[in-house]
Amino acid sequence: MEFAYDKEGVVHVTVDQKGKENRKEVTLNVRKKQILSKTQEGEEQEILNYVLQKARRLMQEEILPADLREEIARLSRSYEKALRDREEDGKIDDLEDRLLAKMEEADERIETD
Repeated sequence: MEFAYDKEGVVHVTVDQKGKENRKEVTLNVRKKQILSKTQEGEEQEILNYVLQKARRLMQEEILPADLREEIARLSRSYEKALRDREEDGKIDDLEDRLLAKMEEADERIETD
């Protein structure tokens, strides 16, 4: 296992399982609150973010009204695109706040039903 930290606040972690060909690389961007996972050389990085993961779990709740599920999906796509495109922090923070507010509304609806 290797760890590297750069001056931009990015942590790089590389894990090799001895005797196997499954190298795993993960990049943690502390400033942008995102995890970029890279499993194979040359593969496109997938954004793994705790807010997006929670949103995806919420969207699977059958009790969630369709309009709220669709709004969470729309905000999730916008938020993920902003992260992927490395938009300015203000835009990312605004999208994250709006998504978190909708997710909180969804949690309240789930708890009351």
